[in-house]
Amino acid sequence: MKKIAVIVGVLAAFSLAVPAVAQEGDTIPPITLEGVVRGNAGDVIELASVPVPASLVGAECLGVLQLDNNQSVHPDNDLIIESGDDVEVIEDVESVPGASYTLEGPLGPLGDTIVVSMRLGPQGVSSGGMTLTLDCQPPTNPAIDIEKATNGEDADTPTGPEIIVGDPVDWTYVVTNTGDVALVDVTVVDDQGVTVTCPQDTLAVGETMTCTASGIAEVGQYANIGTVTGVAPDESTVSDTDPSHYIGVEMVEPNPAIDIEKSTNGQDADTQAEAVDLVVGDAITWEYVVTNTGDVDLSDVTVTDDQGVTVTCPQDTLAVGESMTCTAAGVAELGPYTNIGTVTGVAPDGSVVTDSDPSNYNAPAQQGGNPAIEIVKDPDLQVLVLTENDTATWTITVTNTGDEDLTDVTVTDAQAPGCDRLLGDLAIGESTSYTCTRSGIEAGFTNVAVVTGEDPNGIVVTDQDDAVVEIQLPATGAESRDLVLFGIALLAAGAVLIAPTLRRRRDPLDG
Repeated sequence: MKKIAVIVGVLAAFSLAVPAVAQEGDTIPPITLEGVVRGNAGDVIELASVPVPASLVGAECLGVLQLDNNQSVHPDNDLIIESGDDVEVIEDVESVPGASYTLEGPLGPLGDTIVVSMRLGPQGVSSGGMTLTLDCQPPTNPAIDIEKATNGEDADTPTGPEIIVGDPVDWTYVVTNTGDVALVDVTVVDDQGVTVTCPQDTLAVGETMTCTASGIAEVGQYANIGTVTGVAPDESTVSDTDPSHYIGVEMVEPNPAIDIEKSTNGQDADTQAEAVDLVVGDAITWEYVVTNTGDVDLSDVTVTDDQGVTVTCPQDTLAVGESMTCTAAGVAELGPYTNIGTVTGVAPDGSVVTDSDPSNYNAPAQQGGNPAIEIVKDPDLQVLVLTENDTATWTITVTNTGDEDLTDVTVTDAQAPGCDRLLGDLAIGESTSYTCTRSGIEAGFTNVAVVTGEDPNGIVVTDQDDAVVEIQLPATGAESRDLVLFGIALLAAGAVLIAPTLRRRRDPLDG
């Protein structure tokens, strides 16, 4: 109702029997109005201003006005009661002495004060003697909340969970009485016509219940809204809504897959041609980059190495598209080396996916700083019968017996210059042989063949071998005649010794 203009200051012999300070609790004491009010017809005279307890601000009150004056009659006086934005009027209050009046509607919601005024009738006077009793109920705040979920997910916004078309969909509607009064006729509905089932239709203050519904997933983006309503004791209705979403996708056959990329000391050495060059004893780090290249998550992801290397991984599951780096370590061994990393993973349907990738390194025998060389001159001894242009012949063999390659390999022989050679390079374990001669030998001698070579560090190695040549002089003419006569004598002596033996064998009497 519209506010009433109030004239203050024309009150005469009027008393107010109410406290002047705000009251505690949930009641307002009776307001007793006594005395005489005079003024002009139509004046609105304030009779009382009563503080409202904080607990009743916002409350609504039923009111009864009891006239105590059984004699005075001043018709057409109207009692006006205001609080907050509400104005209630009891008309013609003094037309019947001793009468009792009831407010047509509840006063409220109450503000901080209750103001009681009198609008004077044609006589311009009110004789008082009346009591206003208000029965106020503390304000209530009924409220309700609904939280809807699709397949357990609170999907208030798109797209929500992915659900295969044709699969079941379960909705839950968690309803809570969040107000301060009990609620009845609690009902949950869904804007898509889904049938919602609730275990009860009343909720005490703070009580929660879970309602349910189900359906079959449809293709594409789907949204539905759950709405709950409840009725408060004052018959007011409270409600709340909450949306939920899902996206229906067509069934696609899963395609699990996994990939492994192995490297040695940071190099992707898949083949021996790409092998990492190492030295025996060098530290090695292998990395195995594993990626889920399929369209489903993988579990029990494991990486192994065919050479027994221990591989460590940070996890054993991989989401779609996720990668992880596993590692292993070792020490370089002699020779070309290949090891293969293998990864396996398990798809949700139990199928196993796998992949492998090799890696290579090469660690040749380490040149350990022990260069050596050997020379052999054969034969060790030659005996020559001295004739004109007598010649000695040797075979010379040179071998790299160390653990480093040699360069500038050279053979010299002071007594046989024909045996000098520049052999050049000689690899580890390599041998080379050649023959050489010396002619015109007139006397025996010992000759020494010397070989030298140089390793990569500039160290010169050497070896030598000697060979002896002896000379036998040819026989003279007299010496030759004596030898012939001596030979004839030997033959004759032999014949004499042999003849008796032959005769004995021919004698028939010899048994």
